[in-house]
Order: sequence, then structure tokens, then C-alpha cells
Amino acid sequence: MKLNRARNALLAYLLLVMATQPGFAQGDPVSVVRGQLRDLGKFMIQRETGQLQRNPSQKRSPADEIIFQLGKVPDEVLLTALDQSLKMGNREERIGAAIEYSNLMQIDVWKRRKLAPIPEYKALLIDHLEKDDLTLPSYTRYIAFPLQDYPSREVVLALMSAAQRTSVPQIRETLIDYASQMVGMYLELDPSRPVEKEMLLSGFEAWFAKNKDKIRFVKHRPKHLAGKVACEKK
Repeated sequence: MKLNRARNALLAYLLLVMATQPGFAQGDPVSVVRGQLRDLGKFMIQRETGQLQRNPSQKRSPADEIIFQLGKVPDEVLLTALDQSLKMGNREERIGAAIEYSNLMQIDVWKRRKLAPIPEYKALLIDHLEKDDLTLPSYTRYIAFPLQDYPSREVVLALMSAAQRTSVPQIRETLIDYASQMVGMYLELDPSRPVEKEMLLSGFEAWFAKNKDKIRFVKHRPKHLAGKVACEKK
């Protein structure tokens, strides 16, 4: 009973805090944040496809403004919204949620402590990647990016499986780049040198095809030997 009263008191306090924040005067706080995440995803798609131009008179871009406002949201409300968006949101909402989730794991933002990877999201993000039609580069990139915080053979296989399925060069490049970094190979892809870039991408694909069954991680780190991933001999 005491726990219920304490929880209700906490929720009441969070609602009061949210009511004082600009733009949160109306509506359920979690729903409002989900709307912001959806807008963030939409703006990122528009920006990366050249549909959204930065207004020089604006202090921040629309996407950066949303990220700034999300920094003011209480932890419980933000994490609840992220959870719902990642699990039930459309493409735009998932992009926004994945961006904010990655931000929270990468750095200490807005006086929040760095967020540890949430274990259940590993399978969730892999599932999203497996069901992705791999036609929208921004969606694939932002869904795949936080998977790098789950170092495991399973994630590397999921990234490379998607890279092999896509017919979009930009998506293939992104996924191979993520996978190679996870196993300690940094391809240093230079867009101004397309021939060399393709040689590096194809080279890693060939390495992966030969060694995918030997990839191992020790304490979340790939095994290394003389700067290369150590492949266990049969």
C-alpha cells in the first residue's frame, strides 16, 4: 500500500513538472513526447533527403530544437515514451526514438547520467532490422546505430544479413561500416575515392563470409591479434 501511494505521489509530481514545461500544457505527457519523437524522425528524413533547409535566422534546426526540448523531459516520462515509440511507433517515430536512445547511451546529456543499454532492446532492434524493407537509408541507419552498443556475434550477423539483402548502396555501406567497427576493423571509407571504398567494402564482405562462424567477443570486446580479429582455428 505504501509503495502504491509513493508511486502515485511520484506520478503526480511528474505531471506537475510536465505542466510547467512549454508545449506540455495539454495532453498526456507520454503522448506529447511520442509526438515530438515522431516529428524528430520526420525532420531527420526531410533533412537527409534535401527536403528541409536550415533557416539561417534560427538558433537551432527543427530537429535540434526537439532534441533540446527532450532534454527537459523527466526521466520516467521520456523512457516510457521511448519504449512505446520503439515498440509501437511508425517509421518516423522509431527514428526519433532511436536517435534519442542513442544520445542517452553515448553521452551525459542535460545533467542525466549516461544510460546503460537496455537488454530487451537488443532483440527488438534486431527484429526491426530484419523486417526493414531496406529502402530508406535514414531509417535503417538510426535503427541499426544503437545496436553497436550490444557487442555480440548475433548483432554482427544481423547487420551483415541486412547489408546482403539491400539493393541500396548507401544502406549497404552503412551496415558494413557498423559491422566492421564492431569487430575492430575500421575501413576508413572515403567517398571521394569510390573505387578504393568498394574494395574495402567487398574485402570485408569476403572476410566475413570466411570468418563469420569464428567471430567471438570477450567481455564485450572482439578478440584481437596483431591488430586483426583473431579467428579461432578448428
